[in-house]
Amino acid sequence: MGGTLRRRSGPAGPSARPRFNRNSSRVSNDAENDAELRLMLKEALSLLSAEQVTERLDEVGIANARMRTMDEFADHPQLKARDRWREVDSPVGPVRLLLPPVTVTGREAAMRAIPAIGQQTNAVRAEFGPTASARRGTAMTLGSGTAAPSAPDTSSCTELITPRPAQALAALLDIDAPAMDAGFPALWHWIYLLERRRQSDLGPDGHPTSGIPARPGPGRLRMVAGGRVWMHTPLRFGEPAIRTTKVVRTAEKEGRSGPLSFVTVRSAIEQGGAQAIIDEQDIVYREATATVLGAGPHAGDDVPTQPAQETGEIAMTVDPMVLFRFSALTYNAHRIHYDHAYAATEGYPDLGCTAPYKHF
Repeated sequence: MGGTLRRRSGPAGPSARPRFNRNSSRVSNDAENDAELRLMLKEALSLLSAEQVTERLDEVGIANARMRTMDEFADHPQLKARDRWREVDSPVGPVRLLLPPVTVTGREAAMRAIPAIGQQTNAVRAEFGPTASARRGTAMTLGSGTAAPSAPDTSSCTELITPRPAQALAALLDIDAPAMDAGFPALWHWIYLLERRRQSDLGPDGHPTSGIPARPGPGRLRMVAGGRVWMHTPLRFGEPAIRTTKVVRTAEKEGRSGPLSFVTVRSAIEQGGAQAIIDEQDIVYREATATVLGAGPHAGDDVPTQPAQETGEIAMTVDPMVLFRFSALTYNAHRIHYDHAYAATEGYPDLGCTAPYKHF
């Protein structure tokens, strides 16, 4: 290689010297030969530009590559030409990631969002921790001989509390958004720390088919029966918060509409290492053929119209546009809130008002 580099720039290369003209000579004194070769290469390279070195090595078929900075690597034309970059979400915003070195024709590699610190800790522990093997060992065996998957014990989510969701909710309610240094409005945590499931995870009603809580049986319809919130300290803008959710109670009952399965889900929200909010939600699953009794407000209903300065409530009409926008803010895909035809199949005479909206 030294001869290749020096053939137009000066003295003869190593092959013209006795110590390098035969393989036996080259290996007879490795240390001295190596030191001399390094010196010769350094002298030869000092006389050539990087482009000239690359050109001469390419001419004689010697594999080579230039060392690049991180910015030069990211802008490499080959990566762009081969469509190797993908953009994914992260706690600090969208970032570019390279596809894995090995890809399969016709199948896109899974490039999901980068989790925040601690976001998936509980899920990993639930799947691989000491209790996971015990759960898998006691799973019910299906007719096909495979084990039924166990529902996770907990789920968690970490999110930086930014003003944008609060500004979006304020716009929907037609009020001024809270200031960055103001106290976080009560119950507005319902638009943060949301579980954003993949489209393929949703059932025909728009609810996830697995997770917390797990649907107790095929065809069962989900409703919100009630809930409780304990506010220990308001959430603060500009700081991350962590939500941990688990099932704390289950009960089977018989109602006027038939068998009912009650599940209480508790979410604990921490910020700055301290507990901020405890939120419990009572969810009931009913048979698909059951009649809806005592359905809540529907599209077109008005919320109470007492003066805002006396009750703190806001008078506004709950129309399909409001329900659609609120469902989008809360990532609630339950179709009874925006799909008239589907709402009728669940026994509702009109679109249903999502439970959290009635408390703002």
